[in-house]
Amino acid sequence: RDRHKSKEKEKDNDRDNDRDRRRKRRSRSRSSRKSKRSRKRSRSRSSSRDPAYKRYLRRKQNRKSMWDRKPEDMPEGTIILPTAEPKLQKVLVAPKQSRNVYVGGIDPHTTTEKDVFDFFTHSINVAQGKEEKCVLSVYINKFNNFGFIELSTAEMATAVIKYLNGIQFKGVELALRRPTNYEPSMTPQGGEPVIMDVAKIGMTQNRLSTQVENGPDKIYVAGIPYSLTNAQIQELLESFGQLAGLCVVREKGYAFCQYVDVSKTDLACEGLNGMTVGSQTLTVKRANAR
Repeated sequence: RDRHKSKEKEKDNDRDNDRDRRRKRRSRSRSSRKSKRSRKRSRSRSSSRDPAYKRYLRRKQNRKSMWDRKPEDMPEGTIILPTAEPKLQKVLVAPKQSRNVYVGGIDPHTTTEKDVFDFFTHSINVAQGKEEKCVLSVYINKFNNFGFIELSTAEMATAVIKYLNGIQFKGVELALRRPTNYEPSMTPQGGEPVIMDVAKIGMTQNRLSTQVENGPDKIYVAGIPYSLTNAQIQELLESFGQLAGLCVVREKGYAFCQYVDVSKTDLACEGLNGMTVGSQTLTVKRANAR
């Protein structure tokens, strides 16, 4: 029994000691909080009681903006008119689709994007007779023989397609046309057209349009050998009459064309359809025929 009582007393003593320790910790935390608060109050009171700080606040309150007074050196009778805010002129930037040009006939294995960038920049600047940053970026498809160049304006893209289509690059005629996602309605109108003199870069003026409008007289030509140039394709088709437009998709091996005299459409389809050119057979028919 005595042993049991002694153990209970020890447990009670331990509890009392733990209780005292907790109280001391609480008192210390409270005293530290009070000391921090007192320090903050003393600092704020000391700054507010500082005479230099009071003088600064007084000068700040009494300071005048002088917005309604004229300068001292201005002569009498001068009237100050309020100035109007400058109006920001809205600059219409053509969407990227209208500034992009499809370039067919590029060999991705022997040509880099820098080569195409330098070539078109030099050709455009020489043809138009002035230096400017006309080519913004170049993209080449690494798996097919085509790419895209982004021009500075939509007018520049139109001029490049009009004047430089069929230009020779590393012994290959390049086919230039609008991308498939091009929408004429999104292009800002009223821009100044770009004029180029292709004779300065050794080209002859190509007046044949590369845009063939959809219609009943649009002709589809498939099975074109890759070895034929645009000039040879044009010569073959013009054996039945003068062309109004010719669009060659070289990497796919087909083209679209239209004759000035629409009565030549059926004659060309009958004469060219089934013709063997090289190792391939041509398929020629109206584009809207099913």
